[in-house]
Amino acid sequence: MSLKTSDFQFSKYLEIFVHLLTVSEEDLFPGGIPSFGVSSGPGSVTIDHVNAGTGLQSFTVVSATNAVVNIPAFMPGTYAPVTATFTTLNPGLVVDYTLRAASTFHAAFVRVRCGIVTPTPTPTPSPTPGGSGKIKGGFGVKEINFNLNGSYQNPFEDVKIRVTWMAPDSSVMVTNGFYYSPGVYKARFAPNQSGTWNWSASIIENNGVPSLQTGSLSVGQQISDGFVKRHPTNNFQWLNDNGTPFNPIGIGDCVFEYPTVGDGLKLTMDGGVPLPGFPATTLFVDLDTYFSAYGNGSGNQRFNIFRWGIRNCSFDLKESINPSGNYYNARNGILGDMFIGKVKQYGMKLQLALFNNSTTDVSPAGLRYIQ
Repeated sequence: MSLKTSDFQFSKYLEIFVHLLTVSEEDLFPGGIPSFGVSSGPGSVTIDHVNAGTGLQSFTVVSATNAVVNIPAFMPGTYAPVTATFTTLNPGLVVDYTLRAASTFHAAFVRVRCGIVTPTPTPTPSPTPGGSGKIKGGFGVKEINFNLNGSYQNPFEDVKIRVTWMAPDSSVMVTNGFYYSPGVYKARFAPNQSGTWNWSASIIENNGVPSLQTGSLSVGQQISDGFVKRHPTNNFQWLNDNGTPFNPIGIGDCVFEYPTVGDGLKLTMDGGVPLPGFPATTLFVDLDTYFSAYGNGSGNQRFNIFRWGIRNCSFDLKESINPSGNYYNARNGILGDMFIGKVKQYGMKLQLALFNNSTTDVSPAGLRYIQ
């Protein structure tokens, strides 16, 4: 039996005799699935690139369980079919392997499982408020860095990074990268399971030809209840992603950068007009002192949400937002990154008001407290 990927939908499972074959799109650019024909035979999988574009540039093994997979040598850019073969290590166990086929602009994952005559349906867990099954978050945030030293007129928009994260179970997440500081770009994601994650990043500089970087990282055990979501049947209640209740008790205050020697970064909380007889510095407190007093909220104990309003008694994150190009304040972005990390450190969620409609800065003394 021979099946083309155009015959089925994204991530749809097809049973081929004793083979269960899955094709899903790897995100370089949309269109990976229709770029490759996929067929299977006894002990083999064949990739046949459509006769257009840059041809098959790479064909690799992403992972393999109970199988030795062999991919023959081929000329990059070929439109001819390329057949990968495999041998089973233990005939009594299931074979499970994933391949990645890529041209310059498109890619697709092909997962093959053998020894399964009929797919065993996954039991549906009993419904719980907020959903069931695997939680979306709860494993922290993972980060990778890219060192790019090109010449960019607008470093925020002249570099485009798309990262595909492949989970241990071969499911896929896709996130964008972003400019962090001169020469440094980052990409982050919130994993939903522990184990080894493989990633591939498509990087386009100044609208040029995409380059590809790959790697892997390890994710530990679940460390939180996941994201906060609205209760599915009660609009007056909130839930954590794992179904446990979240009872928000919030607070908000001014967030300022405190003057430091040189170009050091230090944030302070609260603020306002100094009272007669008191130095201005008494209006400010460091983040650890502030959040150790207010944070570590759990249920109805202390505060568990902080509302941060950009430019609302706080520093701004943008220089300009308009069709000609968006420019952001990279230094203040690092300050914001620092601030969010501190909020999370003390067990609080963040309610972020990203844009303020005011045409002028509304924080005292401008973006920075001037002593």
